[in-house]
Amino acid sequence: MTINDGGAMTDRIRVGVIGAGAFGLAHLNAYLEMPGVQVTAVADPDPQRAARALEKAGGASAFADALDLLDADAVDAVSIVSPGPTHARFAAQAAARGVAALVEKPVAVSPAEFGTLRAASSLAPIVPAHLLRFSSPYAGLRQTIRSGQLGEVLAVHAQRHRPRDHQVRFADVGIPLMTTIHDIDLALWLTGEVPTSVVAVAPVGENGKLGASLSAIMELADGRSWSFSSSWLLAGNERCLGDELTVVLQAGILRVRFDGSDEDVLHRALRCELSHFVGCALRGVPSVVVPLEDALVGIALAEAVTTAAVTRTRVPITHEYLTSTI
Repeated sequence: MTINDGGAMTDRIRVGVIGAGAFGLAHLNAYLEMPGVQVTAVADPDPQRAARALEKAGGASAFADALDLLDADAVDAVSIVSPGPTHARFAAQAAARGVAALVEKPVAVSPAEFGTLRAASSLAPIVPAHLLRFSSPYAGLRQTIRSGQLGEVLAVHAQRHRPRDHQVRFADVGIPLMTTIHDIDLALWLTGEVPTSVVAVAPVGENGKLGASLSAIMELADGRSWSFSSSWLLAGNERCLGDELTVVLQAGILRVRFDGSDEDVLHRALRCELSHFVGCALRGVPSVVVPLEDALVGIALAEAVTTAAVTRTRVPITHEYLTSTI
């Protein structure tokens, strides 16, 4: 791949997708629509899913193992849409080979993985896949907040509900890192602030992960707050049941509500996110829209939620806490 003096792409960039589940296919389909992008490889241990992906991306190579894909020198950039606990390892392995990586949530699940990702990101761009930052309703909300016309943000309230099958599919990750983290990241992005403490209530599984439902309140300075309600309790035939974000400001209230019916909004957001990632990969630069450090702070806050729920105590979020966690 090359870019000319004006920054325009002159050669095709070779892109791979690791993980050919439903969202992996969404990545693949979006790449196939993008000029200058060639999907050259797919990795998935399930041969049926890999074959389904190859039907869409004619001429691509299929691999059962992600590391085999990376070792084949078949890609310049890769979307990592595999199970959560594999994300950091695959991203670090990609960067070690000079391959840029777009990493779905969670980008990491432990402090040790944070350090690994930081080090690896000096070798090739590692871009967290925070789709909602590229969604026009949320981007418009942020623009209004940052304009200052409605004054200071006093509170952020968010709810997000997902199907019951998440209790099995993502039991190894838990609800804060898989679902609530979307709203934690939005609060961080919209306000540019970090809370000082958190309290949370949720059922705790035998593996120490939170599941089924979660309520959390994060406190900021001067009595301001963020509150989150998440669940994995929707019936299989229900869509997103009113994902909602409300921002209370000194001079008004802003709200974004999404029930899953307008799939074009998410498709456009995914196209925008992948286009941004391709630009980072071509130029060998980190993302300015979703810096890796933003993702790591969000994960640290999600971990604080888990700790608060498990211990039934208020967890202070100090600078020392953040630096020791991430």
